[in-house]
Amino acid sequence: MKPYCMPGALVVLAVGAFGLVGSAQAPSARPPSKLTAEEIGKQWGFDPRAAFDFTGTYSTGGDSNGDKLKWGLITIKMEGRTYTEAYARVVKFYTKKIGYDYEYDAKKIVSKKGANENGQFIFQDVRGAEPRESSFVYNTAEYTVSGLIRPAPAQDTVEITISIAVR
Repeated sequence: MKPYCMPGALVVLAVGAFGLVGSAQAPSARPPSKLTAEEIGKQWGFDPRAAFDFTGTYSTGGDSNGDKLKWGLITIKMEGRTYTEAYARVVKFYTKKIGYDYEYDAKKIVSKKGANENGQFIFQDVRGAEPRESSFVYNTAEYTVSGLIRPAPAQDTVEITISIAVR
């Protein structure tokens, strides 16, 4: 007996596979987030002293469009650390937040997608020469965070651009 596949089975298989990658729940059926974009921002480095635990200088700037959207720019200069050392520390903070176990290696170029119990992520550390740049997107049922980590104009200073959208 020859195995065969019905067209309807392919649709069911495709819908089921989507559930593994994205949320199978319609956006309108999701419960609203209990946190505002401002509160989520604090968890994602908008308070650099608390997030990165360092000695040095920092500046932050940003704006918000109510409780559902926030974007900001954070610059950090860590005393006694080169750009590469500060960059590695900042990247470690964000990869831990998205659930990716990543250790900076100047010889590696990385592009990784994955998921953890709370959401899905895409992380890229793709610039082949120093100073490095990284970007990430982290998507949960409640919010999406995107970030770019790169050198700031000031020497040995890391610049982080973060955007948060709450559902």
